[in-house]
Amino acid sequence: MDYLSTMGINYLRNHVDRLVNMYNDYLNGVSGQISPIFLGVIANMMDYHKEDKPILVQAEQLSFLKTAGVNVFETMLRDSKTAHSTASAARTPVISQSFSDKTKAKVVEEFQALVTEFIQKAGL
Repeated sequence: MDYLSTMGINYLRNHVDRLVNMYNDYLNGVSGQISPIFLGVIANMMDYHKEDKPILVQAEQLSFLKTAGVNVFETMLRDSKTAHSTASAARTPVISQSFSDKTKAKVVEEFQALVTEFIQKAGL
């Protein structure tokens, strides 16, 4: 998560709102209109201190988003090129991998926690 990524969130939300309005206007009152719900932002590519806290610059970006009233998922996904490349080489998703390495295992745990949080937020 970096500065430019956080700046693009409002742009993306505004663009989605415009697309929804255009689509619903096109339907012109016909059933099937859409009204998507913004569940929140998922912080990914996170870097952590030894205490499993985001590094300062990323913590500041998270704080900025929360202060601006943007919903942010509690679960964050760490940056782990080795875990992702291992999964790619095995042609299986990271979430279905089993790692003995502590950091790589955390990546899997975070994906599992994110799935659970998403299901709860989406009301599925």
